[in-house]
Amino acid sequence: MGTKRKLATFLCIVFCLALFAGCKKAAALAEYEFGDDKIPSVNAVLGEDRKVIGTGTGTTNGVRYKEYKYQTETMRDDMVRYVIQELLGPEGWLAISDFNFDDLSGEGKIAKNSLEEGKILIMTITFDLTTYNLKIEKGQGTLTPN
Repeated sequence: MGTKRKLATFLCIVFCLALFAGCKKAAALAEYEFGDDKIPSVNAVLGEDRKVIGTGTGTTNGVRYKEYKYQTETMRDDMVRYVIQELLGPEGWLAISDFNFDDLSGEGKIAKNSLEEGKILIMTITFDLTTYNLKIEKGQGTLTPN
C-alpha cells in the first residue's frame, strides 16, 4: 500500500472517530449552548435517549449555527413534546412559519430573542418519518410578538 493511500486511510479513520465522538457528546447534552443562550436538548426534554446521527457547526453569511440530527421511530411524538409542549410553551419560542408534524416530511421555523441585545435565535426543524434535524442560528435581529 502506497504512502498516499495509507495517509488517506488514516485520515478517513480519524474523521469517522471524530464524527462518532461528536454524536456521542451531543446525545449526552442537557442543553444546547450558544454563548449566553441555553436551549434544552431533545434528550433532556424527552427524558429518553434519541440517537444523534450527525452534528455540525459553522457560519453562513456571517450567521453562526449549530446543527443536531436525530434518528427516531417516533418523530411526531418527539416533535410535539419537544417543540410544541416545551419550546413553544414554557421556553417562550414563537412559530415564525407554518408546520405540521402530522405530515410525512416538512420544515418549520421557531424563534426567540437572544439574551444578547439585538440578536435572535432561529431554529429550523426539518423532519421526515424517521429523522429530524435542528439547525439553531444566532444572528442580528429582534423578535416582536403580535
